[in-house]
Amino acid sequence: MASPPAPGATGFCRLHLAAIAAKGNYPFPIWPGTKKTDWNDWPVWCRRPPQPNQIARWRERHGHYGLAIATGYACIAIENDEEGPHRSASEFET
Repeated sequence: MASPPAPGATGFCRLHLAAIAAKGNYPFPIWPGTKKTDWNDWPVWCRRPPQPNQIARWRERHGHYGLAIATGYACIAIENDEEGPHRSASEFET
């Protein structure tokens, strides 16, 4: 279920999802402004990476979401508090 973009949403998922996956990580979207996902079966991403067609769908439907990276049997949530997308990108890359 997609939620509407929050006011000032930066498009963090849209900007970073594909690049994070290309580096060998297993990212998936999480609700904007939270560390929660609406996928009950999120642990599936601990065992297999999202495919390019899945990444494209997520970027389109959930581009304003945050990201989590599946690691083993846990995940790391990435919370982005930056309001400007360029500042957000530079902070994330460092």
